[in-house]
Amino acid sequence: MAGTIHISDSLVWSAGTIAFETIADVTRGRFTDSERDSVPEVYAPLDQGFGFIAIDELNLNAYRLFCRRCDEAYQECVERNNCPNVPQEFYEGVMECWREFLDLMSKDDRFDSQQFP
Repeated sequence: MAGTIHISDSLVWSAGTIAFETIADVTRGRFTDSERDSVPEVYAPLDQGFGFIAIDELNLNAYRLFCRRCDEAYQECVERNNCPNVPQEFYEGVMECWREFLDLMSKDDRFDSQQFP
């Protein structure tokens, strides 16, 4: 099994189940209740049992918010040297996939490089 994140018509990221579910779930956990209201469509396919999420239709502000929350979740896992529900033997692979996903999101026109050091 694998999971996919649709970034735009021309940018699609796919990874194995562990990496996909970790990135989707840990990033989702970073949103506040009020922020979740601005990105409800992102997780709708996942909530319906499909193996993908979609950020392709997010407006500029929502896309940038998703990028920030995804990066924060990544940084938290790096600082702790583990991720929730990821066996240690898969940690490095998941983090490599996550870094690839972050890099791919930066190629979208909605990305703001100034929000990331």
